[in-house]
Amino acid sequence: MATQFVAFEPVAYVTALSALLLQGRRRFLLRGLTPTAVAFATLAQPLKAAFPFTFDGADRSRGAEWPASLAKSVPCERLATGATGPRYDAVFVFIVDSLNDVLHDYDDVLDTTAIVAPAVAQAGPAVPIVALPKSGGTWLAASLAQGLGTSVSYSSWNTFPSRTIEALTLELAVRAGHVLHEHADASPLNVQALQSLAPKIVLHVRDPRAALLSLGHYLRHQLEHGTRVPTGLLHLYPATPPAVVRGPIDAFIHWALTETLSVWVTWLSDWLAVADAGGPLQVLITDHAELAREPDALVRRILGFYGIALARLRQSDVPKTMDAVNFRTGDPDEWQTVFTPAQRSIAARLVPDDMKRRFGWPDA
Repeated sequence: MATQFVAFEPVAYVTALSALLLQGRRRFLLRGLTPTAVAFATLAQPLKAAFPFTFDGADRSRGAEWPASLAKSVPCERLATGATGPRYDAVFVFIVDSLNDVLHDYDDVLDTTAIVAPAVAQAGPAVPIVALPKSGGTWLAASLAQGLGTSVSYSSWNTFPSRTIEALTLELAVRAGHVLHEHADASPLNVQALQSLAPKIVLHVRDPRAALLSLGHYLRHQLEHGTRVPTGLLHLYPATPPAVVRGPIDAFIHWALTETLSVWVTWLSDWLAVADAGGPLQVLITDHAELAREPDALVRRILGFYGIALARLRQSDVPKTMDAVNFRTGDPDEWQTVFTPAQRSIAARLVPDDMKRRFGWPDA
């Protein structure tokens, strides 16, 4: 159940309460006995004529030390400290300055308990995602940014696979708590910038054979729709000749196996070496297969890595389309049916066996 975010004023909370009452919910916890909470509870009293319900009060920052006058003014049947339990149908949160910490208390009961929280700007932390091209990174970044109420930023420039992170741009994005979508390589310069400014990153990978098939369809889409042409072909090295892009997909695969696959494998190998080395840069490795099969579990894993409360996540509805986020089918196994046996054999030799074993990618 997604958290409902409302304006931080009593009437907005009363509107949310009315909807919950109509759903049959009757037991509520007020987290944060602030003046806004007091006003909300007072405005809610007339609803009891039609819907008998109860309020409890909880505020861990004050414990049981509420001023008597404040506690008396809140019409609660009983006051209890501590986090919510299964006896509550919903929690109304009236805390802004430590909202993420408070929402952590309710991650375990999201399936059964509604959370109503103030809609405030996402203050961080930033979520840098370093992704292999055509791995679903655009959709992943957009979904996380929408869910966290923030923006997608980019701090690396130049041509893949040699994209350099610009430290000032990275610093500004980190301060703003953005989701960053990068194709930066694991150069010492990039690793240095990330270690200093964003010491936790997600490395999002994909079987490069599947990624290259997706690239072929993406580049053709770019040419057919007249966008970013001809410079769009120059965003990756080596640049695919337009005639190859416009030709049959089999011709593109043959060209990519000869010119491109080893470049992408090297990019992956370099980043995996950084991740395995440990050190000040912490790396969470995620795979396109997770995104395709269990996107919710993947999001939970990323939020846990960054210490972001799951209850902080809003509903997101980023469409998985080519026009919106360069997303086509997202099928991890499609390449096996499109590559010829000879092409699968060549590709198998170019992708290291230990990399295939690590991610459970097929040999050929």
